[in-house]
Amino acid sequence: MLTLAQPWWLLLLPLPFLLWKLAGNPGGRLALRHRTVHTPPAVVHPQADLIADLIQKGPRRRAPWPWLTGCLLLVLALARPQWWDFEHPSIRQGHDLMLAIDISGSMRAQDFNQQGQPVSRLELLKQHLKSFIARREHDRMGIVLFADDALTFAPLSSDHALLSSFIDDIRTGLAGEKTALGEAIALAVERLQIMPPERRILVLMTDGANTAGDITPAAAARLARRAGVRTFIIGIGSDDKVAFPRGPIEKPEIVTLPLNETLLRRLAADTDGHFYRATSPEDMQRILEDIDKLAPTLIRDPAHAYQREWYWLPLLAGLVLLAWAETRQRRTLPS
Repeated sequence: MLTLAQPWWLLLLPLPFLLWKLAGNPGGRLALRHRTVHTPPAVVHPQADLIADLIQKGPRRRAPWPWLTGCLLLVLALARPQWWDFEHPSIRQGHDLMLAIDISGSMRAQDFNQQGQPVSRLELLKQHLKSFIARREHDRMGIVLFADDALTFAPLSSDHALLSSFIDDIRTGLAGEKTALGEAIALAVERLQIMPPERRILVLMTDGANTAGDITPAAAARLARRAGVRTFIIGIGSDDKVAFPRGPIEKPEIVTLPLNETLLRRLAADTDGHFYRATSPEDMQRILEDIDKLAPTLIRDPAHAYQREWYWLPLLAGLVLLAWAETRQRRTLPS
């Protein structure tokens, strides 16, 4: 993006035209008043009055465009044209994004199907999160896991390969069987508070309701709102009966695991975010792509842009034009 560091110098743009108007010759040099000495003619010409009139009027003075253009380019150089590069590899201008992942017991429910095989809610989520992390190449990301309690599984990091390897290690049972929604939001907000406010994003993924923790979801949402943390919530799973594995040799139990959609929608709205419902692998893919659009990975922050100075270009062109105009005028002077 092309900008001017000191645009107030452009107020001098009319100055070259003013100087030319006051000038007494096409080269832009100011005319000096001088006293004309009248000497009597040695020879009287029959058309002397006509010749004198033509000499006085002279040719019509044309604007010295090389000189004027050179002056305008020098003024432009004073305004310091700059090119701001927001996608230069030497800078990173992404969000600070926390992934809060539900690992409660209900995430073992197998209500998804891929290539004819049942897939649990957590396994499907892990598969799509890897591609999501890879796409957010300019973001720093961290992971919070929650069940009976919330814990920081990975701090904010720009090492996306490491984060993807951490995703492989996530499993249910690491923090209990219940769902502490409020604790998860509060912990993610605490981890994001040290970062710039305009970059704080929380993506919370859960399949249930708040059933554990000392912090209520409403209180956690107030913390997120005060900290400027936008919360995107993904409700995972179906409201219908689903297969729930009970062991390596026992058949899955058919159960109903309802999602508190009303609560999740309110939490997203209270934090200037959005609520999504994922009931199929296609839904999960579409939702994560939509979050990419709503929270683009590049923030156009002038304070962190890579700047290139371009003032030398109009400066050089202006000096060349002025030199050419001066040479041209000397050649047109009578000998």
